Amino acid sequence: MLKEKYGGLFHISDDDYEKTATHYDEYLAIFHNLVQGDIFDTDNLRERIEKSNPWKNSGYSDGKYEFISLAGTDCDILAPLLIDNIENSQQEDAKEVIQARFKDFEHAFDGNFINPRVILLGINPKMSSEHDSYGLKDTVYKEPFNTNRPILENDYYYGDSSIFYAKMKEHKEHQALKDIHSKMISNEDEVTPVALWEFFPYASEGETVWQKGYSISKSLKRYFQLKEILLSQIWMVCLLTYTIKHSEKHSEKLFLFLRKNNQDFRSHFLNKYFEAIQIMNKENIKVLSKKSGSSKYLSNGNVKPFFKESLTNVRTDTVEKFFKDLWGISSSTE
Repeated sequence: MLKEKYGGLFHISDDDYEKTATHYDEYLAIFHNLVQGDIFDTDNLRERIEKSNPWKNSGYSDGKYEFISLAGTDCDILAPLLIDNIENSQQEDAKEVIQARFKDFEHAFDGNFINPRVILLGINPKMSSEHDSYGLKDTVYKEPFNTNRPILENDYYYGDSSIFYAKMKEHKEHQALKDIHSKMISNEDEVTPVALWEFFPYASEGETVWQKGYSISKSLKRYFQLKEILLSQIWMVCLLTYTIKHSEKHSEKLFLFLRKNNQDFRSHFLNKYFEAIQIMNKENIKVLSKKSGSSKYLSNGNVKPFFKESLTNVRTDTVEKFFKDLWGISSSTE
């Protein structure tokens, strides 16, 4: 039984499994087919991932509580825990605050999940306050596979101090590189070189609070920490695994950049996942982690190999060499 076979990686409680066994079996079967040696039926697996999308039927409402962006497959498991979190909160407006985390479809995954050059791996979409809709419900949540999908346009990804452009504002000679890269991640006529992916797909301000003063309950934190796993999370892992496996066979290079890799997270999930997909044996795939735990930047001064015995395969002595090796782009002046 696949639940037992992958029990060390996907921690599925018996109670959760009984509620939605059919979906768990479906997602585990997809994952199993993804990781089986050289057997990789691209078209079939992509179709199965698309058809089994957990957000195909999304939202929970019982007349009193409403969680609009909750994946349909997660409702039986997560909705009761969210309601319990609200009703046991010491804050009078906990209902409004927690429900607000589910008013929109957050930036849990985006970009190119077919042949990206870089995949950014985070723990969850950050959200400190309500915001206008991102408009993702009918784009990436509906159709995850698109080579030319621009990523969400905001300062986190496009600004002078964004994750991609650390301190580049201070050096005018780097502006050409930024302009080329910005066009690649924003132009529908360009192949998007990046995919963004979060291990827990629901938004919060931090790993212990929905918003300052509004704690995430202990039972919900278990899913956040991968100590137990939601159906949507397994589906997300299938999406990520498809991209890695496809790149293994069809791309010259793929880099994974970990924005979350503390010891607890590595022991509960990350190390076991990398072992399952045998990523350490892939010459054209490199896993990078941050030198600084507090830094968000994917920059030449903030990358190191995740596996101690491996190399980054990117030069870090200059910004120009870093962009050339990581993104495959160079300025006209180089």
